[in-house]
Amino acid sequence: LHTAYRRQRQMCIRDSLYSLIVPEDALTIIFTIFATCLASLTPVATTKMLSKIFDDLSGFISGEKFNNDLQEFMKELKWDCFSLAFIGIGSLIFGTTAVSGFMKLGERQQRRLRFSIYNSLLNKDFQWLDGKGDINGKLVLINRCIEEYRSGVSEVSAIFLKNVLTVISLTVTSFIFSWRLTLISMTTVPFITLFSLILMSLISKYTIKENEYSSELTQLLDWNLNSYEWIKIIGGRYKEAEKFAKISENSTKSCLLYTSDA
Repeated sequence: LHTAYRRQRQMCIRDSLYSLIVPEDALTIIFTIFATCLASLTPVATTKMLSKIFDDLSGFISGEKFNNDLQEFMKELKWDCFSLAFIGIGSLIFGTTAVSGFMKLGERQQRRLRFSIYNSLLNKDFQWLDGKGDINGKLVLINRCIEEYRSGVSEVSAIFLKNVLTVISLTVTSFIFSWRLTLISMTTVPFITLFSLILMSLISKYTIKENEYSSELTQLLDWNLNSYEWIKIIGGRYKEAEKFAKISENSTKSCLLYTSDA
């Protein structure tokens, strides 16, 4: 049963970014999502407070509010400014808490993934290990991929969830204040979505290329370090250095294209 569970677990790892989450993470997830929801309401709260400040200012100038009493207006303005400060402090606290929660989840999952990989390697027989000549280079790439996986679970998930919740809250607020103007503004959503999909496809393309070039670099470096005597005998160090420089340049170009699209 334990072996069957492990096989099923390994199959799930290929399907989901959060497949390594266990029931013990439930409390952290709930607390993190709650903090993210509160942090995502910051733009809405700030917008409403700024709107109230300008309404009070406009009402004081026109005489519709405060009966031209400057002290009463300044008293109300003081509490509005304090409210903005409290919103900022709350945003800092809940935003930091949300990011810390996602970071904690990412660290837990990457630790479980490392243990799973290393246990899998330790369970391999010597014949399998002897057939993998560049296993050190592959381990370097695996560790790099695990770091990208950790980043996807932690920082990227935190930013994505907060942005989604912020967009939803701002959209609801916009419909409440002016649904006609909101509908007009939403006509640009298909163009933004199409442009985002194009950029996402380019990011995915150059990310795959950059990983492939990095894999080639690692394999080439591993082969040179293990066969340096043979390279010195045939005088191929300049050719190997040129090959390394070319692959490194292609990897750098792919990385720059990836970051520019991102």
